[in-house]
Amino acid sequence: MTKYKVFRAHLGFYDTIVAAPSKKAALLAWHSKPSLFDQGFAEEVHDPDLVKIATKMPRVVFRKVKGSKAKFEPDPKWGMP
Repeated sequence: MTKYKVFRAHLGFYDTIVAAPSKKAALLAWHSKPSLFDQGFAEEVHDPDLVKIATKMPRVVFRKVKGSKAKFEPDPKWGMP
């Protein structure tokens, strides 16, 4: 069984989270470059609420408007099969 970590990134107008086995896999889901982590725009998170959301659908990117109190929702334009 694959062990997933949860990563968060700020992409444009959105806060995003994804459950992925590695940073590299998270970057693939976000269709982004490795510098996203190096520049501080992405990080691994351990918040139980975010982990619960993201691990329901691993490798699917969830998003909400940056800074809003909205719920994270799956984003069809990001993610991997």
